Amino acid sequence: MIEDTIKAVKEAEKQASRIAADAEVKANEILKKADSDAEGIREESKKASRAVYDERMEQAKADGAVVLREADADNQKAAEELKKQASQKEREAIQAVIDAVLA
Repeated sequence: MIEDTIKAVKEAEKQASRIAADAEVKANEILKKADSDAEGIREESKKASRAVYDERMEQAKADGAVVLREADADNQKAAEELKKQASQKEREAIQAVIDAVLA
């Protein structure tokens, strides 16, 4: 009876050892898979971030172009207004000189 118990304990120890070895192998496989999955997720995240960045940069460029066009139009209007004012002042100056010469 003691021999049967000893055999059963030894068999249980062997089985426990096999289970522990199998568990270690499975744990390593799970870790490798998790690392691989994490790397895939990181790559997808980088791609998504790059796509968002590119989209925002294109929008910023388009917005910048609009602002430049508006500023250019404003500058053109201001230049035209200055030309009108200068033309009026020139006529006034000419008239003042003529009046001064004739006086």
